[in-house]
Amino acid sequence: MTRLRAVAMVAGILAFLCLGGALASFAALNTHWVIVRAGVVTFDGLEPSMVVREWDAQLYGLLLGALIAGWCAATLAYLPLWLRRTMRANRDRRYIDELEQELVELRNMPVTNPTPLEDLPDETPATASRQASKSEEELTAELLAGLSDDEEQSAAAPRRLQDQGAQ
Repeated sequence: MTRLRAVAMVAGILAFLCLGGALASFAALNTHWVIVRAGVVTFDGLEPSMVVREWDAQLYGLLLGALIAGWCAATLAYLPLWLRRTMRANRDRRYIDELEQELVELRNMPVTNPTPLEDLPDETPATASRQASKSEEELTAELLAGLSDDEEQSAAAPRRLQDQGAQ
């Protein structure tokens, strides 16, 4: 990662040197003076009026000024997004730190109350391995046999209730 970062820094420095050279050659080639005309609104009493102002300036100065003004406007437009992303990253980093701390505490927590035996499954490892070795047909047959026993018990329940009511 540090090697990639060093390559990126060298590439950035070279790009800025090329940009500086291009701007210097542009300024050297555009040294002539131009007339700048801008409309300015003035208020004479209650009526606004448009007045055209003129002044002389060098072309490269105007263009470099426009470049700098555009860079400032783009930076100001990007600033809220950058602040939001930075604040979100800091919030997420704090949340991750809290979760990691909680994980460390849970890993170091002593086991004081083991699970009671009645909460453990009734299957022993031998029973579980026998269940795993049974085929799907055998398991289906056992399930259907269990359902038929339940149906017999549910059918016998109303008869028991009738017998109790007759007594």
